[in-house]
Amino acid sequence: MRTTAGFDLAPTDPVARVQLIGALPHLDRPFDYAVTADTAAAAPGMRVKVRLAGRETDGIVLERCATPSTDRPLAPLHRLVSEQVVITPQMLRVCAEVAERCAGTVGDVLRLALPPRHARAERADQEKAAAEAAAVGAAGGDAHSAEAGAADAAAEPPSIWTGTRVCRPWSSGPGERARCRVPPWCSTRSTRGQPCPPRPSAVSPRIAAPW
Repeated sequence: MRTTAGFDLAPTDPVARVQLIGALPHLDRPFDYAVTADTAAAAPGMRVKVRLAGRETDGIVLERCATPSTDRPLAPLHRLVSEQVVITPQMLRVCAEVAERCAGTVGDVLRLALPPRHARAERADQEKAAAEAAAVGAAGGDAHSAEAGAADAAAEPPSIWTGTRVCRPWSSGPGERARCRVPPWCSTRSTRGQPCPPRPSAVSPRIAAPW
């Protein structure tokens, strides 16, 4: 494995295969880059900055491996943008299928699929996740798990008004022409505190009931 001079390699899996974002069509393929000691935390699905033809380019790490697929000297990963995984293997497969179906490039689909990064919001999410993990760890053997809490929230949604439940729009399924079924979470009062309108005997599959 050959690299350009001036940096130290990561101790394990020093090669990262990177998919460029928004690159030209003839560059729409994975490129091998050397993982430095500063970017050793890079993992599949993370954003990175790389240099291509003297310009800094955004990329997504596809995988880490021990040996490169080329005998050319590898340039280093310029910077690890974030340690947050923004693309899962399933999402990447969907992007590849969309690019093939629409005669586009994976890089362009990734550019449209990934929202702009907001460091402050990302940091707030990480702090919230750490706080929740600490609370769960401190609770220990609490019988009410996070899954049970999510199920309770889905069964009885919280209200934006004190003492009132939220009514949601609901549509019958495709081809469902029988009597309209009342969802279990439907309330007898609307979000503004007014009684809901009388329930019709049937509803068109394309029209959402207001209650």
